[in-house]
Amino acid sequence: YGYYRQWEFTKAASLQLNFNEDYVTLKGLSDKKFVSPISQHAFNFYDFKHNETIVDSLGEEIDVIHILPKKTFAPTFSGYIYVNKKNMQICKVSLHLGDNAGISFINDLLIEQNLVKIDDFYYPTQTMISYFGKNLGFDYSGVCLADFNYSKISGDSVFKKHEILKIREHDAFPEDTIDAIRPIPLTDLETHTYWE
Repeated sequence: YGYYRQWEFTKAASLQLNFNEDYVTLKGLSDKKFVSPISQHAFNFYDFKHNETIVDSLGEEIDVIHILPKKTFAPTFSGYIYVNKKNMQICKVSLHLGDNAGISFINDLLIEQNLVKIDDFYYPTQTMISYFGKNLGFDYSGVCLADFNYSKISGDSVFKKHEILKIREHDAFPEDTIDAIRPIPLTDLETHTYWE
């Protein structure tokens, strides 16, 4: 059987999404590498449209750029990136992966990441992953949220991650209820993996 490390929809912080790399990996969700909208190969995969220029709370001009994939089934995102006009760094992303992403049981995945400027560079402060699926007559959706805090310790930035999981009340069941209504008991391997 082996042990396959999977990403759970309770751990948005564990994905460590970095859109500054050429390829973005969603470990545990997909084996594919998705082309970042700012990779050195981006013009081969994306069309870019300037949407508008806005001013943020610090008085910085931000360009809102609409990202459109050139090919439907390429490993690409669609959505918007927000780029600081002065230093050309990403300060926010709102990117979308649809059915063509090849993620099992997920029909739609939205990744929103807010970044904050610290010492002339942008660092993530919040990552929100919204997902939707529709399989075998069931519709399901959810949101994962990871908040990141930074503090100065002897001149170095220290990365602290905090996770917030929002579960709607009707989606949460006590463990006894799930075990009682389970039609087929778990195998030894499933029980071992479940409680690990």
